[in-house]
Amino acid sequence: MKTRNLISAALVPLILLGSAFSNPFASLAGLCGSVVSQLAEPFGASLGDAVPMRDLSANYDGGFAARESLLRGNGAFIKALGMRGFYGDIGIYIYDNGYIISPNGETSAEYEAEQMKRLAAVCADEGVPLLYVNAPRKYLDDSVFARFGMESFVNRNADAFLSKLALETDVPYIDLRVLITAEGKDSFSLFYRTDHHWTTRTGLWAARAVASGLNERCGLSLDLSRLDDDRFLFTDYPSAWVGEQGRKISVGYIGKDDYTLIVPRGETHYTVTDLLSGRAQSGSFDIMTDLSVIKGDPAELGWKSWHYIYMPQYLSFTRIENKDLSEGKILYLCDSFSYAVVPFLSACVGDVTTVVLRDLNEDFDLFELIREGDYDAVVILYAEFMIGAHDSPLSSNRRMFSFDNTFDG
Repeated sequence: MKTRNLISAALVPLILLGSAFSNPFASLAGLCGSVVSQLAEPFGASLGDAVPMRDLSANYDGGFAARESLLRGNGAFIKALGMRGFYGDIGIYIYDNGYIISPNGETSAEYEAEQMKRLAAVCADEGVPLLYVNAPRKYLDDSVFARFGMESFVNRNADAFLSKLALETDVPYIDLRVLITAEGKDSFSLFYRTDHHWTTRTGLWAARAVASGLNERCGLSLDLSRLDDDRFLFTDYPSAWVGEQGRKISVGYIGKDDYTLIVPRGETHYTVTDLLSGRAQSGSFDIMTDLSVIKGDPAELGWKSWHYIYMPQYLSFTRIENKDLSEGKILYLCDSFSYAVVPFLSACVGDVTTVVLRDLNEDFDLFELIREGDYDAVVILYAEFMIGAHDSPLSSNRRMFSFDNTFDG
């Protein structure tokens, strides 16, 4: 439930109380002034100071009595009413199968295609193969949004972009939507119901697809058997957590998601270096997990996302070295989907450097990194909704395709 709904609910009794006074408007103004004063107090501001409404709203919302019970009850109520697009203003719709889905607007993909051409030229000059991997949304057919009387273009945007890659560049690509269809998978089941990310099992599956692509398209000789299921231990946690999107509409509506922790069997030896700070950590695969989310007190952990159990060092600019391997050195451009891909990919690639462009300064020189890195390949694995993000100056993803930071489109 959004903050404004809590505020609206709380103001109703204030209005009723104000009507009992002989001068209701003056009384209500005084009451509201008192509330605003209390809200502003934690920010060290008096009523004469400017306090952003979002700060006042967040402070009031956070201290609202029985907040979680109200949110859960509201979610259960609107679910009983069969409301599916109630949260459309924040991009959350509940499809008929109970999965949260989100739409995307239309884009030409011209900017992304031009940037790919520039990146491909640099890779070609350095003799480094380039591979693009398209990660889907939960739905493979944009027409699912006809259910809500609206359109989404995310799959059509991806089709347009991949078509440009095929017609205007020599960059090979893997479209995971094609693999999903060929293998008879249900695309929804590859994702969490309450979160926009895919599951850990899907992350392992995607890692296999990337590794296979590196062998087939980029000339590497990776040992793909290192990604077989029998090389890993799977531990299931039923109804364990609520995803980022699900928290917005409450567990009362959407329920909880299952989670699977996947770790390699046997001894492993890694060094993980945060290339921004220079801090390095060596140890087993465990250094790429944060199990406090599972083992800790839920009351203390709050709503920490289980999706980020992997790679607690973050992916922004990180090097993962598998000390048990000598094969494969890749530069891997990615988004948050790859928190559940990179740890598994590192089981068969000896040296992986990750880059999340939205997290880095605008003067970060990707091309110089490629020229100096002596990589065997450059891989990009992006969720489809990164395509077209540059169209919106407010999007946190607008720089994800800004490979050449001298080109502003």
